[in-house]
Amino acid sequence: YNVENEPPKLEKGESIIEGNVWVDKYTGEIKFDPKKNRDDHRHHAIDAITIALTEQGYLQRLSTYNAQRKDKQRQKLDSTEKFPEPWLGFDKDVKKAVNAILISHRKKDKTLTKSKKGFSVRGQLHKENVFGLRKAPDQEQAYHRRTKITELKNNKHINKVVDITIRNIILEHLKDNCGVNISNPKGFNVPNDAFVKDGAWQLFLPNRNGGPVPIKKVRIKEVIGNAIQLKSNINQYVNPRNNHHVLIYRDEDDNLKEDVVQFWTVVERLLQGGDIYQLPNDGKEIVTVLETNDMFLLGLSNDEFILRKDDVHFLRKYLFKVQKIAGGGYFFELCFRYHTDSRKDGEAKYNYKYVKNFGKGVTGWYTLNPIKVKIDILGNINKF
Repeated sequence: YNVENEPPKLEKGESIIEGNVWVDKYTGEIKFDPKKNRDDHRHHAIDAITIALTEQGYLQRLSTYNAQRKDKQRQKLDSTEKFPEPWLGFDKDVKKAVNAILISHRKKDKTLTKSKKGFSVRGQLHKENVFGLRKAPDQEQAYHRRTKITELKNNKHINKVVDITIRNIILEHLKDNCGVNISNPKGFNVPNDAFVKDGAWQLFLPNRNGGPVPIKKVRIKEVIGNAIQLKSNINQYVNPRNNHHVLIYRDEDDNLKEDVVQFWTVVERLLQGGDIYQLPNDGKEIVTVLETNDMFLLGLSNDEFILRKDDVHFLRKYLFKVQKIAGGGYFFELCFRYHTDSRKDGEAKYNYKYVKNFGKGVTGWYTLNPIKVKIDILGNINKF
């Protein structure tokens, strides 16, 4: 079973290798199998060179070599078997080649495709839910939608329930019947069987005659800053699914500004025969455009880039891709990720770099000085 241990303190030149520790049932030996590192996109290059240099005879010799090496460790046999490198200095050459790799991230450039019936959108225009703009008694106007009560999974979901009476019924039920600490400052989760147990509904409201009616659905409210009305005469709104790009531009007073453009807006521009990238009314010139998977050099001056533009070993330390674009209204945020990092979002988020303003602080545009570049499929780098 799993035992949580504190990681050891590393000395200079040491690193932690993740893997599996197991006991050989035939010899009683404790063995260690290191886990393959898939946190770096360059592991595909290691796989490629391994496959390129593999022959059936090599596999047979490697199997024999490992068997004899283990026998020697057990002091059963003096092995003289050698397994030579493919060529002299092989490991150094591979390391040098891998360290020179610049990862090329594919972009999805198509927004619309033409079909027999007109145009098809390449992606989701908005999230699945449709909202109505309403104002509950003694509450501010908000976007409401109905959902199954079983979709309420934690305190944040419950706090969105519009009807205060139903919200209080839910909280009292969780406290009295489910043993949930609803006063926990860190929040709480709703047990899976809180609302339906053994096929029976647990919460009820009285009907006109006083009979119990199960609470199966609730109305919740959402704060949507950029909601779009589907039709002008219908109270139906949607939340645009994602931002397409951020356009950085200079206004008439030479100030840097941003224009966060939604995918929905881009589709409308194309359908009307316009350009994807459009300078706002107060704009003088476009500085750059950022989309997901665009490649940028961060923390490097323009002069340094010109002097070292052919030195991939130097440039790779500053190369990042656009991971996420957030913003609209009162804020914007650009999230960058190191180009070789292949970890899941939650695992890599602490190593992201952010641009949140046009100042000279840690997250300022002038500090990181994003330089847009293009990486082709062979890893060649050029200024975009």
